[in-house]
Amino acid sequence: MSRFSTRFTDPPSTLAELAANPPDRDATGSADLDIEFALDLPTTEAQVAQSSTAALSVAADGSTAESSATELRISYRPRRLGERTIPASVLVEIVESPDAAIAAEVEAQLRESLGGDVSKATPEQLDEADALFGKRVAALPKISTDAGVPEHLPVRSTPEAAPAGLPAAYYPQVSHADAGARPQPTTVFLPENRQVLWDTAYPWGCNGLDSTPRGSASGCMVGPRHVLTCSHIVDWRADGSAGWMDFVPGFFDRLPGPFGTGRAIKYYSFRKVIPPLDTDELRHDYIVAVLDWRIGDRTGWLGSRSYTDAWDGNAWWTHVGYPDDFGGRRPTWQGGISFDGDNAQPDSNESIYHWGDVAVGQSGGSFFAWWDGVPHTVAVQSAHDSGRNYASGGSFIPNLINQARTEFP
Repeated sequence: MSRFSTRFTDPPSTLAELAANPPDRDATGSADLDIEFALDLPTTEAQVAQSSTAALSVAADGSTAESSATELRISYRPRRLGERTIPASVLVEIVESPDAAIAAEVEAQLRESLGGDVSKATPEQLDEADALFGKRVAALPKISTDAGVPEHLPVRSTPEAAPAGLPAAYYPQVSHADAGARPQPTTVFLPENRQVLWDTAYPWGCNGLDSTPRGSASGCMVGPRHVLTCSHIVDWRADGSAGWMDFVPGFFDRLPGPFGTGRAIKYYSFRKVIPPLDTDELRHDYIVAVLDWRIGDRTGWLGSRSYTDAWDGNAWWTHVGYPDDFGGRRPTWQGGISFDGDNAQPDSNESIYHWGDVAVGQSGGSFFAWWDGVPHTVAVQSAHDSGRNYASGGSFIPNLINQARTEFP
């Protein structure tokens, strides 16, 4: 445990406690809510035709039933055949972390004590300044953000199994990084413990697929229009803006997804993280993306809490993501994961080591547990080295979410 850790009195439910007193329930209300799905087309005008068709619904036992559906067919005349359309740039706000002022004050005190020349500091003086910084950071308030539990969806602490007979899409690739290499995104530790996630009940449908110019990643709703994901999937640009991101909660195999699609209009971040990740980037590999509409009113959203190293070694955490070795278009989930926070880093922003099974594509996926029957996230998947995986988390994640939700309700 880090010397900076604060011992919380309210750890999440253990797996045994959750099993003994599950918060599961059926949907308790109905929702008269539309969903949205947007496309960018290289034209000034398009026509939409709709017609009745049939679709298959699949039950958990693998049986199918035909149901009515509507087919939309979009036609348009492009300005030029073969022209591509790329969404506009996204606004970025690099937020000053809550410990920035403390770091400046501690450095100023050290400089003053050395007559203005910090280079004269002895190792003992640097250690003393580091300890003072850590103590003051640990004393900062640990906030949380609330979850949104929708009445129109059932709640399940363990997801329903994927339908029997669902065609398999598993291409196992166990990555092994060089021992001296900088961390790269993710590896799998045999035996395989991930399971395909089909369920769209709360909170499982809050998890979804991010698409950006840098590829795809995983993310999770943490507000009515707010997605928590990794920073290294964002296309950070030299002009201070960033590239587009589309988010599809509950995505499975094909668009449009069961809840629609959201597009990022602004990113909040403490750091612009670009792979391969250095030590400081591993601590800050998360962002909050604000979407263009309140898709979270359909999916619900997870709360967030501050992780503390006092919880190290407890197998409380569940992870959801979209691994490439399952095809990259189907989510998987794994429970019973334990954490080991970096002992040399304060709980506010730290690398958190774990040995859950993670492949490329799961970066940005949430790690969450349950408090009083409500799920809260504490970290996102970030990277791996030759012997472990890294999550990026700490008590500043709720701060970032809170700012985004305050400025964009």
